[in-house]
Amino acid sequence: MTGVQIWVELVDGIVMARMRGIPGEAINREYHKQILQLIGSGENGRVLYDIREVENPTIEAPMAQWKIENEFGPVFWKRAVVVPNERVAYLTGIGLEGQKYRIFYNDFDAAIRWLKEESGGADENK
Repeated sequence: MTGVQIWVELVDGIVMARMRGIPGEAINREYHKQILQLIGSGENGRVLYDIREVENPTIEAPMAQWKIENEFGPVFWKRAVVVPNERVAYLTGIGLEGQKYRIFYNDFDAAIRWLKEESGGADENK
């Protein structure tokens, strides 16, 4: 697959952010900007990252995400990340270190249920 595609939309109070292809700093920055436009930095933000179709991620992708998170300032979103495998889950954890998130392995429905729960569950990613 050539290039990378992103889709970001608000559905039933949850920002759905999907990425397909090879991630990198420029696309991660655009992805983050689109999410910010829809949700802002409020504490009630809920974001589902669907990265099941990300290809061949390297350590540069999560390091770029970590850098972007710090540049844009702190956000307090509850984030569910749907991943295809342990490697992508591990790299995601690096990029979101210190954030409120939970990893789901190919379970989109469970991710949505978790995001809709009232309790934060911030410690579930540790």
